[in-house]
Formats: sequence, C-alpha cells, structure tokens
Amino acid sequence: MPVAFFRLSRFEWGVILLHILVGVGCCFVPVLRALEYPLSLLLSLFASVIFAVAGAVSKGEGGLAPGMGRLAVLVVAAVLAAVMPVAVASGMSGAVCEPAYGLLFILLGPVCSGWMGAATGVVAGRLFRRPLWAAVAAVVAVAASLLIPLAEFYWTPSVRFYGTCFGLYHGAVYDEAVFVELPYLWLRLWNLCGAAALLLMLTGWGWRRWVGAALAVCWVVLLIAGGHLGFVSGRAALHKTLTETTTTPGFIIHSSAGKKTVALVPHLAEDLAFRAAQIVAAFSLPERADPIHIYLYDSAAQKGKLMGAGRTSIAKPWLGELHIHTHQVGDSLIAHELTHVMLAAHADSLLGVPVTWGIVPRPGIIEGAAVAVERGSHLLTVHQWTRAMRDIEKMPDMEAILEGLGFWRQSGSLAYTACGSFVRFLLDTHGPGPFVKLYGGATFLEAYGRPIADLLTQWNGYLDSVKVTEGDLELARFVFSRKAVFDRRCPYAGARCLVRGARKALAGRPEAIYPLGLQAMTMTGQQFSLRSRFARLLLAWGRQSEALNLMTFEREGPEDSLGLTAQAARDLLIADVLWLSGEDEQARTAYEKLATGNSARWLGYGLELRRSLSQRPVPVQFKRLVIGAYVSSQRDGLVKPLLNIHSGGYLSALQQLVLGLILSARPSGWENSARLLSEALASGASFAATIQLEARFRLALVLWGLERNEDAARVLSSFADASLSPAEKEMLADLVARVGR
Repeated sequence: MPVAFFRLSRFEWGVILLHILVGVGCCFVPVLRALEYPLSLLLSLFASVIFAVAGAVSKGEGGLAPGMGRLAVLVVAAVLAAVMPVAVASGMSGAVCEPAYGLLFILLGPVCSGWMGAATGVVAGRLFRRPLWAAVAAVVAVAASLLIPLAEFYWTPSVRFYGTCFGLYHGAVYDEAVFVELPYLWLRLWNLCGAAALLLMLTGWGWRRWVGAALAVCWVVLLIAGGHLGFVSGRAALHKTLTETTTTPGFIIHSSAGKKTVALVPHLAEDLAFRAAQIVAAFSLPERADPIHIYLYDSAAQKGKLMGAGRTSIAKPWLGELHIHTHQVGDSLIAHELTHVMLAAHADSLLGVPVTWGIVPRPGIIEGAAVAVERGSHLLTVHQWTRAMRDIEKMPDMEAILEGLGFWRQSGSLAYTACGSFVRFLLDTHGPGPFVKLYGGATFLEAYGRPIADLLTQWNGYLDSVKVTEGDLELARFVFSRKAVFDRRCPYAGARCLVRGARKALAGRPEAIYPLGLQAMTMTGQQFSLRSRFARLLLAWGRQSEALNLMTFEREGPEDSLGLTAQAARDLLIADVLWLSGEDEQARTAYEKLATGNSARWLGYGLELRRSLSQRPVPVQFKRLVIGAYVSSQRDGLVKPLLNIHSGGYLSALQQLVLGLILSARPSGWENSARLLSEALASGASFAATIQLEARFRLALVLWGLERNEDAARVLSSFADASLSPAEKEMLADLVARVGR
C-alpha cells in the first residue's frame, strides 16, 4: 500500500482533532467517563454526522475501494482519538469498568455508525456535484434516519431502539444492565448490506453492480425479518406472547395465557378501577371515553425482551398504555403509572405530557403528579420524606427540576419525592383546577396567578409544620445518599455482573456468583446496594459462607461512611447468614442488638419476625422464606412442605402468621393466607406491635381480594385505638376506601 495512503489532509486532521476535543469534553461528564454504553451512544451520533460530511467531501476519491478504504481507516482512527482521553481519564479516576465489553460497544456503535455516515456521504457526493450540497444532503439523510426510531417510539410499545446513527438506545434510564444482544448484531449486518449495496450499485460497474443487487436483496430480506430478528420494533411479538385479553369497564388487560399472571388479572382489574376512581377524584377529571390497555408481563426479563424496559414500569400516555410486570395488588405502582395516562387528555402535546416550547417535556410536573396520588409506606409520608430531605440539605433546586430538565440530574429518589410533595401540596391548598391547567401547558403564573418562587415559599412554610424525628433524618440520609445513575461509577458494568450471576445460577452454576460479585465491587467502588443484592443471590443458592465473605469484604474508606441505617442493613444480612448457617445463638444476639438500635424501626416487622423465630428451633424452610433466601421458582417448593406440616397441627401461632404473610404476596395463596393469618391473630398469642400491624394490613387486603369485604372491614376496625404514624394512617385510609367501595 503506498505511503500516501497514510498521509492525512488538513481536513482529515481536522476531523481527528474534532474527535479528540469531543473525547476530552466527555471526561468532564461522569456517565461518559468510561468505555461504556453511554459513551458509545453519544459518539455514534457525532461520528455518523461528521463522517457523512467527510464522505460527501471526498466522494470516495481515488476509486471506490481505495476511497472507502481510506475513509474506513479514518473512522477507526478518529473514534480511537475520541476514546483515548476517556480511557486515560477513567484509568486515573479508578473508574475502569469492563474495557473489553466497552470496546465492543464502541465497535458496534461509533465505528459502525461512522462507516454508515461515510457511505451515505460518498453516495451524496456522487449524486451532487457541489461539495456543499452533497454535505447538506448527507447530513439530512443521517438526520432523517432518526425518524424511524422516533416513529417506532410513537406508534409501538417499545422504548428500546436500534438505529443506524445511534446504534442502540436501551430504553428505561433506570435499567442499568445493558448488554450487546443478537438484535444489535443483526442491525449492523443490515446496515452493512445496505451501505455496500448502495455504493456498489451507484459507483461500481460490471460484476460489482450484480453483487450490489444481491446485497440489496439481502437488505430487503433482513428488513422484512427485522421484527422477528428484534431490531425493528412492533406489536407482533407482544401480541403473540400476551395472547389472553380481558375486557373490563375502562380497561383491556393483556396477559400470557396459562402463566402465573392469570390468577392476578381479576384482582388487577379491581385494583385498576379503584385507583382510577382515586385519580379522577384527585384531579376532578371527566370520565375517559377510550379504554386503557394494560400489558401485564410475567417477569422483568419477558418485559425487557418484548418492549425494552425490564425493571422499570412504563406508561405511554399518548397511546393509552401501561406496561407492568408481576404487579402486587395494593401497592402504589398502578396509581403512579395510571396517573400519567389519565392526565394525558389534558396535556397539549403529541406525547400527552406537559411540555415547554411545544417539545421539551417537564418531567418535574409529570412525575410530581404521579407521586402525589401515591400513598406511602409504613415509614414516612411524602411530605415527611421531603421535610427530612430538606433538613439534611439534600433538597434539589426545585425551580430547575420543575421548569427545566434538571430533574434528570438528580437521583430518582430525590427528584420524584420532592416533586410529589410539591404537587400534593398544590392540590390540597389550591384545588385540582389550576394544576390541570399547568399540566395542559400553562406556566405557574398563568395557572396559579403567582410565580413559582411564591408557590415554593408557601410550600416550604407548610413543610416547616411537618414533624420529623432524628430517626427520620437518619433514614433519609441513607435513602437519599444514592447517586443518580449518571453520577455513579460503572453502574452498567456492575448491573451486568449481577444479571450474569443470576443467569449462571439458574443454569446450574451458582459457584460463578461470588467471583462476579467481587468483580462488581471492584468496579463500582463497592456500592452497598449492589453488594447486598449479590449477597441475597448467594443465599438463594445456599452459599452462606460466600455471602458472608462478600458482606465483610474490605471497604474503601471508613466504615461509618455507610451511614447508620445502611450499617444496620448490612448487619441484618450478616445475621441472616449466621441464622441460615445454623448459628442460631450468634444470629439471635445480632438480631437483639439491632432491635435495641436506632434503626430498629426502619427494619420493621422483618426484624421482629427474625428475632421472634430465632428464640426457638424452626425448619430451615422458614428461615429461607423469612429472609428471602430463594428465587421465585424455589418459593412453592419451600411453602408446600410447610402447609403439610401445618395440616398436622405442628406449627406455632407465630409460624402460622409467617406462612400467612408469605402466601399473601400472590392471589393463588390468598385462601390459605386468610386462614393462617386469622387463626394466628385469634390465637391469643403475643406478637410484637410491628408484626401485628403488618399482619392486619395484609389480612384486610387479602380478604378484600377474596371479596369478603365485611370481614375485611372488621379487621380494619381493629385499628381504631391503635397508635399509628402519619404514613400508617394514610395506608389505613387507603385500605378503608378500597374495602368500602
């Protein structure tokens, strides 16, 4: 190859320098400071545009093969030039994730997208004589390719997309385990076939045109098969899997026939009707004419495969669709997602959400409305969480997250909670009318007659009256300490390790979990939540010693940097390992220590159950159920033997109650759950107050699900003289409204 091939023109040096500057800029953004999926997404868009211009200017000069060969080498050189500053910065900061996997993202992302852009530019250069017109045409063609995923997003259920320019957009922000999967490879094969066909047919001659025609046929075949291969979004695969359709007033529920969700559908329909009535009342909405489609998936994995969002529930308000998985009747998920859909008719935008300038979403308003209708946990109300957030100086800039896109710069727990508290305050003090106007596109001044600053001052004055304790503040320090996905170290690599561990365990190789856990700890800076999820996974496969080793693995920095509540969660898991290993006395001592500490309230009835059961010998199945040391496929194998033992009268009242609580999680176990919980509570046995409270709440919900509303009402009436926290009072009011409906 002649030496001149390697000599770069000024234009080519400019392209490489531009890529270097972009790479340096990425070093200042935490989520881009690693060879990972986010960097690939950004560089793919950049490279496709730049090399569309480069291809248009060069026109494949020197003959097609030499010209395209030179452009191909330039693409690789430029992408590597952008990657090198990032690689150096990640090494210096200690955030080296999975470099080999990261390079795979780079190869399939910016390298392939750069080649596609260059090919588009070369074709434009041959069609237009003037370089300027050719460059404009090439850039327009690249930009137009983005219309395909936009159309898929708008008209299909999907939120994960494969595109020529950006490569892969994985979907939900909070789903961190992003893999290179087979559909991505099919996309790139389809891209290469199309680019090669265009180049050979437009610029080749003789046999080359015949090869180009053959590749064009391959391109068409792959496009037709794209839905089956996974890189083209649609509804066919979804409706082929979720074949069961249940129609109720206002809703159409799609589920898998013969799967575990079948038993849930009738109860989900009741839950939907109840939540819809709550939302109508909260926002004074008129009755909706069109039915809402509910897509109920069997698992997060099935949901991720069919539409892109695995762990994250999704609403598409403009389509009137909810996509959820393994919903538990009575939780707040339905209320949250249903709010998005039911308010869509009042939003003046194509997506059915409030926007600024006709196009930019206002996520603070969108999510604030959904959180405002939720009713909390045993612990704190949304106002108490927000007051605690403010007192520990974690309150975000509310104007930025309500009026702009600053919402996404905060962790989900901070942004969602604060916006939910503010919107609930607006609804309670000003009524729903002004807020519906705000949701429809009005400014705060137009909707409320005063600027947002005045409303925030009013809200802060209300928060001053909300009571929180020192214990509440400590819990808030733990809950709100988690960084946003974009600010965490190697979140995608750590999450991938966890998924790999679960997959290998299910495939009969649980010994692979521990090494993957150590790898994840090293990459993520030993992130506590990831560490505990790995430890629970190890316990599910009976690997107690490895779980203990992982939880006591040497941390970076002082131990108290965890926070008191996080330390308690860690100590609870270590005690669970001891208990499951047969070290009952040591476990009991650890549980007693936790029960007398500041975090006992936050650990709640789960700690009380462990503490009570550890006082006497219990079957190992009970231990595994109580501490969650199982995967869903193992659950029935643990429960059935215990039901057989109970039929012989060998379980204590506490053991009956524990089994009843476990069975209350699924409608298929509600008959047994109601019987076990009722017998245990009526036995006269003494239970800790937190256990009593949880058991009565669960029993009332189960009785409601069994359509025994009178019995459920009697259970709820037993709370009349109970000393309940504000959050528990909210839960009680929610249950009373549900039962009395």
